[in-house]
Amino acid sequence: MLWSQRLQADPPLSLMRLMVLAAHITPLSKSRLLSPTCNVAYGKMLEPTEKEAAKERQGQRTDLVPNRHDVEFGKTRDKVAAAVGMGRDAYAKAKAVVEAAEAEPEKYSGLVEKMDETGNVNVPYRKLSRHLVVMRIAP
Repeated sequence: MLWSQRLQADPPLSLMRLMVLAAHITPLSKSRLLSPTCNVAYGKMLEPTEKEAAKERQGQRTDLVPNRHDVEFGKTRDKVAAAVGMGRDAYAKAKAVVEAAEAEPEKYSGLVEKMDETGNVNVPYRKLSRHLVVMRIAP
């Protein structure tokens, strides 16, 4: 069962587990303890909040603030990826694989299982990309 399906089946309990993990684990170690699928599920929960914060930050001039360290800036995708302990590219690749598996589980669920088993995001993403290119070329 995919993490997104687990979250839908039991949202309060799963959300509580993720919040507890997030509170007690440093950002750098999160990606090693949680599977990439779990990191993506956690990131998807953070994205709406982070997008809202980005809208509020939009238009702020950081050059007028005496101490720039007080002003938060950065892209939503970077902040979400950092919060789950992954790099921006690794998070985007893992998210693409998970979303493909959610859309067509019979085709791509094996990629998610392999990704979670090995912790490697690049290989399943490359396989997904190749498969999508072949599907576009084939009539």
